[in-house]
Amino acid sequence: KPYFSLPQPLHLLLGSHARCGVVAAALAVTCYWNSLECGLVHDDIFAIRDNADVRPGTPLASAFSDDFWGKPMSSNVSHKSYRPLTILSFRANYALHGLEPCGYHAANVGLHAVVTVMVGWLCRRLVFPEPDLTFLVMCLFASHPVHTEAVTGVVGRAELLSSVCFLISLISYTTSLSHSPYQQTLRVLVSILLGGVAMLFKETGATVFGVCLAYDLLVHSRLQLLRCLVKRTSPVFPTLSPLLLRSLSLLLTSTLLLITRVLLLHGNLPRFSDHDNPASFSPLVLTRALTYSYLYFFNARLLTFPLTLCYDWQMGSIPLVETLADTRNTGTLLFFIFLLSLSISSLFRFSSRKTSSRGVLLSLLVMVVPFLPASNLLFRVGFVVAERVLYIPSIGYCILLVQGVKTISLRLRPLPHPPTASPLPPSPRAPRSHLPLFLLVLLLVGLFSVRTVVRNSVWTSRESLFRSGLATVPHNAKIHYNYANYLSDSGRLDEAAHHYYQALRLAPDHASSHNNLGSLPGLDLHEAEFHFREAVRYNPTHYRALYNLGNNLLNQGRLEEAEKALRESLRVNGEYHGSLMTLATILTDTGRGQEGLRLMERAVGVAPSDTLVRNNMAALLLRQGRVEEAIREYQYSLSLDPTQTTAMNNLARAYRSRGENSNAEHWLLQSLGVSQDIDTLISLGALYFNTGRYPEAAQVFSRALDLQPHHLESQCSFVQSLIQLRQEEEAEAEARAALDRHSHAPCLHLSLATLLSKNNSRLQEAVHHSKLALEAEDVQSRAEASLILAVVLKDLGQLDKAEDSYRQAIALSPNMLNAHMNLGALLHIRKKYAEARVYYEKALSLHPGNRLVTENLAKLNRVHKQGSSAL
Repeated sequence: KPYFSLPQPLHLLLGSHARCGVVAAALAVTCYWNSLECGLVHDDIFAIRDNADVRPGTPLASAFSDDFWGKPMSSNVSHKSYRPLTILSFRANYALHGLEPCGYHAANVGLHAVVTVMVGWLCRRLVFPEPDLTFLVMCLFASHPVHTEAVTGVVGRAELLSSVCFLISLISYTTSLSHSPYQQTLRVLVSILLGGVAMLFKETGATVFGVCLAYDLLVHSRLQLLRCLVKRTSPVFPTLSPLLLRSLSLLLTSTLLLITRVLLLHGNLPRFSDHDNPASFSPLVLTRALTYSYLYFFNARLLTFPLTLCYDWQMGSIPLVETLADTRNTGTLLFFIFLLSLSISSLFRFSSRKTSSRGVLLSLLVMVVPFLPASNLLFRVGFVVAERVLYIPSIGYCILLVQGVKTISLRLRPLPHPPTASPLPPSPRAPRSHLPLFLLVLLLVGLFSVRTVVRNSVWTSRESLFRSGLATVPHNAKIHYNYANYLSDSGRLDEAAHHYYQALRLAPDHASSHNNLGSLPGLDLHEAEFHFREAVRYNPTHYRALYNLGNNLLNQGRLEEAEKALRESLRVNGEYHGSLMTLATILTDTGRGQEGLRLMERAVGVAPSDTLVRNNMAALLLRQGRVEEAIREYQYSLSLDPTQTTAMNNLARAYRSRGENSNAEHWLLQSLGVSQDIDTLISLGALYFNTGRYPEAAQVFSRALDLQPHHLESQCSFVQSLIQLRQEEEAEAEARAALDRHSHAPCLHLSLATLLSKNNSRLQEAVHHSKLALEAEDVQSRAEASLILAVVLKDLGQLDKAEDSYRQAIALSPNMLNAHMNLGALLHIRKKYAEARVYYEKALSLHPGNRLVTENLAKLNRVHKQGSSAL
């Protein structure tokens, strides 16, 4: 056999490029089929779920003015990654099925299958005319485990789409070299166009121009360059003018794209910390050089032995190489010796009649040039190792591996017969078997496939991804931090705190760990303040930590310090709507309502489609008495997201403030249609109770108790409703049963005091429960307890104490009608007529036309007249 080929049955089955492509694409889909069960995890959350540019309500143009994460490119907190066409692909997914993850993953799997077929196309046109070898390259690429981050992680779509354009551009350019000048021009223009499009999917797509230029110089035109510039056997200009034109077009295009990309930075480079890329922040040149060199070897090792994979290699996952004595330098040295030997031998052995050297050179170019942006040689990057950036370089690796297989197969050709003088023809020699070699390659593809399927399961959820990272690199503080974030979001606060502390043990200066630890619910305010201040100390531009510090100080009542922290947060990022909203609230509370309103309007301008911003704007308007405008804001917020129950509940409150109870009821019922929330049930029950619809109120409070049987507010409200329905026995039973769990609940004691005050034989019990109800925290409840106590004391004949209790009730609630009316009647009985008149008149001012008060005043007037006549 002149070269490696598949066993005969497979060769007959897969003997054409088309059939090979179909089988390889099927393998790609099979390897990633279980990724369809994965969710949106890690960076997917920020790039898709939380990215307003993915939503249909955001203008399409925003995708071209914002970075990959939805922040304006002009912002000084922007990540500066510019991939607008990838964002539009996410937007197309969202338009079809919202945030359902399966569709996003299906698109990625389909794109991976397309790239696999195109890799075969590239091999067929440039390296392996034999379908057997092309098939092996496609199978290795389709199943390689290092691709899981790019394929199973949805944000890896940037790599996939960029690769599609990269490959078409490369194929178009390289095939143009063997066409007529007209066809060549067209194909080069297509290549340039697709290279530009690849860059809009991901910036590294532009490296295709470097691959094209290097291939042209080192492979296609190398012999011409040697004849013209070294041997001088050919005229320079006529021979090299097509090459010069092609090279100039590529260089000019690359320069224009580079200038455009720099302009998109708006004068601000992305900000990275030493945690993102420790080597790049080392002050020692030797450390940087040794570590970078080792990282190149590490990436090559990931391609060759993809056993240990991790979604994040930052923050100490790979310790710095600081001395020449570090044993890791041995692997680095051997890697560079191999790479240089391979490159030099291919260059010196190259001839147009051989494809082996061409295959090696092409594979090296595809491995090295697209990796350069991630190498730290051109600029600092924000990661140590990222498996997704190996997606295109792995094409070169697969070509190189199969080229090695082909080279070995050539060594296994039948040996030539020695010369002989015999007139008889020599007997044919049996070819050496290629089956063991085939089985080894097949075994490698099988191992790759199994590893890929297993690795996909890691991306099923945030928890599985982060737990896998902890198992792989437990000394990575960033993974502890990410896992703590997940635990915090899941309500597992103690575990979250543990992993935040672990992250800080490994990296005490990690500002975000301090910030998020301080943000945990239930943490002592002073401890939280310490962590926020530590976050700001280690990263003075951490605007979220400044925002959280401001909120913390606000909760401590330190308004001036809170305002200072929030203003500093806005100095760092003037478009952070959280700081704008909180500062607006402080200004409103301190009598600077107009300035507060202007800040809230800024927040709306920054995030016009953010429902939280709209709701806060409406709340501020409501506090300023601008109810109609507040209602419009709530309605607009609901037009952005018709399922947000918070806006529905707040809109109901706004309508209640205007006395429009039917509209309030409508929105509370709408909210309950979305979610059976206990707070919404309580609001609806209170609406029914306050409008005298006691049967409906009791029914709603009963539903609330079905959700949370021991919810204190629901129990108290249910008992009050039963009292109004005159179901005293049931009300008392409910109250006493609730007291078994909430023995010091003032609202339950108040309800029992109300019930018992109606029974003369149980007045002492009523006094006991009234006094316990006086321990209530809110003033109105204490006023009601004082009123009931006064009524009971009056019935017991303890008039002095009753009078004192009435006065206490009025002091607590100056506009309590019954307290004024009853105190007036008590003073009337005790012949304190002048004082009685004062309280009667106050009661009448609170309730003009009150029949009882009017009659008592008339009696008081008659007594006054009789007294005057007697004089």
